[in-house]
Amino acid sequence: MNRDTLLTWLAAGAGFVAGAAITYTALSERLRLTVTRGVFGIRDLPPDLDGLTVAHLTDLHAGPQTPMEFIREAVRLTNRLQPDVVLLTGDYVEEDGEDLAACAEQLGKLRAPLGAYAVLGNHDHEVGAELVAEALQGAGLTVLRNASAPLGEGPSRLWIVGLDDTAGYWGDFRAAFADVSAGEPVVLLSHIPDVLPKAAALDVDLVLTGHTHGGQVRIPALGAPHAPVRLGAAFVSGSRRRGHTRMQINRGIGTTTWPIRYGCPPEIGLFTLRPIVRS
Repeated sequence: MNRDTLLTWLAAGAGFVAGAAITYTALSERLRLTVTRGVFGIRDLPPDLDGLTVAHLTDLHAGPQTPMEFIREAVRLTNRLQPDVVLLTGDYVEEDGEDLAACAEQLGKLRAPLGAYAVLGNHDHEVGAELVAEALQGAGLTVLRNASAPLGEGPSRLWIVGLDDTAGYWGDFRAAFADVSAGEPVVLLSHIPDVLPKAAALDVDLVLTGHTHGGQVRIPALGAPHAPVRLGAAFVSGSRRRGHTRMQINRGIGTTTWPIRYGCPPEIGLFTLRPIVRS
């Protein structure tokens, strides 16, 4: 074998090995749960709720691409984290209702002293919003469709405000905030990050959202080639701020379209809330 032939074979071999490694990572990373932790300041958070821990789950996409055992593991890990409250931001099923009952059953095993609150996503509406909401409520979750619920009573309360999926224009800020007085502390749940400008206009401290899956594929130095958010590729994951409003964008549990993740493993958020003085 001459030198040129040898170099060609070595290059081909290196390419094959690199491709195989990337493929293996992309296929296996989707089942490698991570926990993202953080501390968020909430203006006028009541002293009784100082240190409240919030678990955030989103985009389970129960179906052919997300094994039910993986959803069970996400629930088990969340319970081991011992949050005070669990907040979920949509897309519980992928493409039909066949896995809905099993998914709702697993989510009903979430344990938190202050309960679990959920909003719906675009896939939930495609399957049937009433069907999904009924299944989640039957499992013990509180579903907020343009509605709010207080944690605590009287002046010692924090509002959980839930928008219905805004991708299909079901989201209604006015209805969602109808029971919330100006200046009261709020955590806003929205499936899609594009609500940030309106949330900032309302001076909301914290928005939890999902939908993007972190792009599912993130290329080093280039980021996510696919960013399903009108705000742009910078809003596919992580923490972003506009004014006083902080948004945390969760990469989600499941996948959609392709059963792969690369550079953005599935995620459970665990956040501690602390009071800050309103300026």
